[in-house]
Amino acid sequence: MRKSDLLNGAESVYNFLIKSDEEYKILKNFNVPSMKKMDNTLKPLNITMVDFAVELNKELKLLPEPLWINGPKEFFSYDVSRTFFKNAISILDRKQKIEKICSKLEKK
Repeated sequence: MRKSDLLNGAESVYNFLIKSDEEYKILKNFNVPSMKKMDNTLKPLNITMVDFAVELNKELKLLPEPLWINGPKEFFSYDVSRTFFKNAISILDRKQKIEKICSKLEKK
């Protein structure tokens, strides 16, 4: 999986975790915009939100494995998942910026 895929996926899952409760309260159904965006981002990668979290953690090693003991709901139901994805976004964004700078320096 490319780093850009990791960043886009992390952003879409994070947005879903942050916005979905509020969107559900307004729309009164589970097919909320943040879920659609997340699905549109992860489906081309042929990965679910749960598997994406595991792969992202393998790549960045943010938390000790396994991410959960009793099931994914244990991870996604608490703020730990929001913090996990927020930190992943920061790291991936920083790596992307560093790569752009290094690329520009190599061209000189």
